Amino acid sequence: MGELIAEYVRCGWRVEAVLVTDGADSGARVGINRILAAEHLPPMSIPAFVQAREREFVAALAQLGVSAAHVHFAGWHGDQLTVAEAAATIRAYAARFPGALHITMSEWDLNPDHRALGTALAQLSRTDAHRWVVFHRYWASATFRQNCRIVDVPFTVAAVRAAAAVYARWDPTGGWYAIGVMSVWRDFRVLRADPRDLVCTTPGIPMSRRPGSTPAPKPPASPSPTPTAAASPSPTPTAATSPSPTPTAAASPSPTPTAATSASPTPTAAASPSSAPP
Repeated sequence: MGELIAEYVRCGWRVEAVLVTDGADSGARVGINRILAAEHLPPMSIPAFVQAREREFVAALAQLGVSAAHVHFAGWHGDQLTVAEAAATIRAYAARFPGALHITMSEWDLNPDHRALGTALAQLSRTDAHRWVVFHRYWASATFRQNCRIVDVPFTVAAVRAAAAVYARWDPTGGWYAIGVMSVWRDFRVLRADPRDLVCTTPGIPMSRRPGSTPAPKPPASPSPTPTAAASPSPTPTAATSPSPTPTAAASPSPTPTAATSASPTPTAAASPSSAPP
């Protein structure tokens, strides 16, 4: 989702990113504490893990052009976000940022938190042109052959790789524990090799622009800001919502704000007016 977020920002959209879950139950902390013990450093507590994970989320989004002022934390605790909880999160940010285009992970994702967010957004937006970002590992599935496009914007590659590098930073004395990579290292390895996003839209509703085409023009400023929002659970970024170390993000032409939520170190993104880049 990093490429989507960077492209929306580059085209002048306002992006709001939401980290849906706190990651307190993440198994990554166990592996990190093993390494810390081998380096004769004190173990990481759950509160310290949550804070470090949020620090990574904010720093990675900064590389994509989203400032800390536009990063939000939904605060869901635990490892199993329900569809009802995901829907409540999306509704809350939709009310805060009305009119936003929401982007999160797909409802076919095998990660239960990602799937809950994707399912909730699908149920809430059957008639709206929202977006779902599909992890590389699922690209081969026939499920994604329709209503999906690959976002391929060379201008954003450096930003995406810089954001991924944040999740790989290991400097325990400085408060950096490579939580993103420790959580989903295979996905980050693939991301470094191929930073493109596969984005799907609501069935039957076409995308406003084909991803990877020339940048969309900025829409004229509206007299009063109309915010948009999206949600996701954890360090997996999305411009909508997602559960674990995958962050999420949302974007909208300024001065129309949008918000997105994500659950894990994988971000998601969301965008509002019809001239959205992808």
